[in-house]
Amino acid sequence: MAKVSQKVSKAAAAPKAKAKPVTEIVESDSEDSAPWEDANVDDEEDDGEEMDEDQEVNDDGDDNDDDNDDEEEKDDDDEEGSEAKKAKVKDEEKQRASRAEQKQLLAERKASKPNGALIQQLKKLWETIRQKRISTELRNEKMEELMGLITGKIQEVTFRHDAARVIQSALKHGNSAQREIIAEELRGKYAILACSQYGRFIVSKILNMCPTHRAAVLKEFQGQVRKLMRHRDAAFVIEEAYSQFANAAQRNSLMEEFYGPEFALFKAEVAKPLHVIIAENPSKKAAIIKNIRETISSFLEKSAANIGPHTILHRLILDYLLLLPPPTPANNTNSATTTTPTEPATSSSAFMVDLLKDHLIHILHTREGARVAQLTLLHSTPKDRKYILKTFKSLVPKIAKEQFGHAVLITLCESVDDTVLVSKTILSELVKAGEGVNPGELLRDPYASRVVLYLLAGRSKRYQTSYLLQELEEMDVVRKVTSKKEDEVRRRELVVALSGNWIELCTQFVGELVRSKSGGQVLVEVLKNAEGDKTPLIEAIAATTAGTIESYKSDSAPLAAKPAVFNAAKKLADDAKADKEKKAAELAKDNMDEPDMAEHVLINRQATFTLKEMIAGRRVIAPKGSGDAGAAAEPLSETCEVVGLAVAKAVAPQFEYWIKYCAADATRTAGASFVLLSLLENKNADILNALLGAKDKRQKKFGKVVSDLETVVEKSQAAAVTPAAAKGGKRKRNDESKANSSPQGARQAAISIVLKKLKELF
Repeated sequence: MAKVSQKVSKAAAAPKAKAKPVTEIVESDSEDSAPWEDANVDDEEDDGEEMDEDQEVNDDGDDNDDDNDDEEEKDDDDEEGSEAKKAKVKDEEKQRASRAEQKQLLAERKASKPNGALIQQLKKLWETIRQKRISTELRNEKMEELMGLITGKIQEVTFRHDAARVIQSALKHGNSAQREIIAEELRGKYAILACSQYGRFIVSKILNMCPTHRAAVLKEFQGQVRKLMRHRDAAFVIEEAYSQFANAAQRNSLMEEFYGPEFALFKAEVAKPLHVIIAENPSKKAAIIKNIRETISSFLEKSAANIGPHTILHRLILDYLLLLPPPTPANNTNSATTTTPTEPATSSSAFMVDLLKDHLIHILHTREGARVAQLTLLHSTPKDRKYILKTFKSLVPKIAKEQFGHAVLITLCESVDDTVLVSKTILSELVKAGEGVNPGELLRDPYASRVVLYLLAGRSKRYQTSYLLQELEEMDVVRKVTSKKEDEVRRRELVVALSGNWIELCTQFVGELVRSKSGGQVLVEVLKNAEGDKTPLIEAIAATTAGTIESYKSDSAPLAAKPAVFNAAKKLADDAKADKEKKAAELAKDNMDEPDMAEHVLINRQATFTLKEMIAGRRVIAPKGSGDAGAAAEPLSETCEVVGLAVAKAVAPQFEYWIKYCAADATRTAGASFVLLSLLENKNADILNALLGAKDKRQKKFGKVVSDLETVVEKSQAAAVTPAAAKGGKRKRNDESKANSSPQGARQAAISIVLKKLKELF
């Protein structure tokens, strides 16, 4: 189209040939032949027509010339295009030739290297061996071929990056004999391999898959641990050997090289832990502390240092902090009342706090790292503590769910006297929903719930692990010097600040919490110790006990979804998402107390335990040797009667339904029976009246039902046999004498006790 428009414009711009007018010709003729002027008018007209024809012919000639020009231009364009194509083809041919030459040159270079041809053969076998969808027979055949090629040459090829991958696959897919051959040939080179960017993975494979060679690998590291820990690649090998495969003696052997050169050069037959070494050689304590401090400083003073993955360094730092002398009250400047901290209790502790305060957030996932963070908090000044709290910001929920990290939050609540700062900066993240944070899940998380339970119940042996309580007691020596407030005062201030949030969250997630172990413990302690109006929470707890099993299932059943148009891509995506969520749930099953929301509260085993404790308190077994027989209940809190009255009102409309349900299967319904029994044994008359009605009408209302159910329960108990007797198995000793004895001392079903108690209340 562009060429056509250009041609049109050229044609329009070209000058047109002008024909002479006819009058001029007539005038010229009239001068010579004037007599025939009139007679030749028709001829003149004919001449004019001839002139017009000539003009038309000329115009046609111009058009033909334009067409010829267009054809010439097209030919020129075609010639130029063909030349460009030819040039392009030549360039591509040159590129192909150059690439072929490059490939040939690269192949020649590879072949010219030592064992180049061998490595090419190994890589071809490796491509087959490493495939997932391959038969065992074919893989074994290829492995035999590969081992035939590399046996005796493993040390020569293993330091090549491509050959290192071949050796890794051989260790992974080979049998035990083939692995032994590889590990034996690499003996004496493990320390060098650990420093290789690719060879370190071979050492890891040998540690994983050759148990008989682990001791040999660790022995080759002796005397070089400090050097290897400073190497970027070898540090990960040392960490893997220390944390996953070394026993206690081997760990001590690796650790003692940080205590000084003499421990690296002169290895003892049996390595000892640090506290034993210092107890046997007190004179070496100062030198050991100096060497440890220098080592730690060399690691932590690097701007890009990340000590999070290295648990061996966590233990080294912990050993150093445990060697520091406790601060004295006379020199203490770490108390909360200090506004301008000067020289801390010891220069060593201040130096270490300054080094560690940026790294604490990365080491909380290990037990040693968590203890380092706890001791660092205790030795810090108020200014340093505030800085450390800021590093925890937005990560508190994740720390609370850590197996060892939650202990750091407990120590933080015990040591920092500024409770306003702690409640607003740290603990507020545990009670507010955010991106990826569900406060309801935190309250029933087995670790995060312990932080809440510590604030509500203190150092309770029921909720906290024994090792954590022991560690907290050991750190009290430092904490009493560096913190001014009384423990109970500090804890109550935090409880008052957070009680409103706890009550609101428990009310919102009561159905999930009452059905889980950790969540039920939080519910009980919130009812006992939280500050504020608990009426909405008590009403929510009572509402969970209302109704029957059938009504609960119908109310909780999801509405039928409307049929939608089938979409294959959407279905595949939904299936993939469901599989991913299922796998994640299976992985988190051990750490998360998932409630079964499909069951009514009164038939959920964990929920019945929680309800019984809310109504009747907790039974405590008397310690051995105390002289107290049996079990005694803890003093009832003020909320027990309130909860009991609310639950009685909720259960009363279906009380007859529940005793019939329990009598139908006395063995599997003990939980519901004990909840009913806790209501019946309550001495509050309001609870009994709410549950059974007026005393003078109880006999008429429940008398016949109770007598009928007693008969049903007696028949079911008489027909019951022990599993061993039913299968004809061996009885335990004295079982026959118990069976023949009087049934007075026999264990009664819970529903039988409920029915007897009902008859007493008529």
